[in-house]
Amino acid sequence: LKSEVGSSIISVFQDPTKTVAFASDATKGFVGEGDELGLEISYYTASGKVTATKENPIVFSLSSMNSLGEESYYEYVRGLSSNLRFVPITGSQVNKYNDKIYARNSIDTIEPYNSHDSV
Repeated sequence: LKSEVGSSIISVFQDPTKTVAFASDATKGFVGEGDELGLEISYYTASGKVTATKENPIVFSLSSMNSLGEESYYEYVRGLSSNLRFVPITGSQVNKYNDKIYARNSIDTIEPYNSHDSV
């Protein structure tokens, strides 16, 4: 996917455990601003019925929420629909702040969070 400021990588999977992967060009480093991606996702059974309803809710995750801190580069989620709610994970730096869900602190450059490959 190309835009005025560069390119992004988007992969859409048929595997419901993966769904979508969205990334920027890591060779350019963290530029402090970037792209936004809006998604509307529905899950179906093999027979074509929608699996997630108000009566039959599901749990899903948004993962790999990299952050170099609130004043720098961070990945976030915003605009959850009214039938979704954020459930924080104990020990995670990712929380809800006003209308965004993200990590305020750098989790990519400080111990113990920097032990994973984030770029």
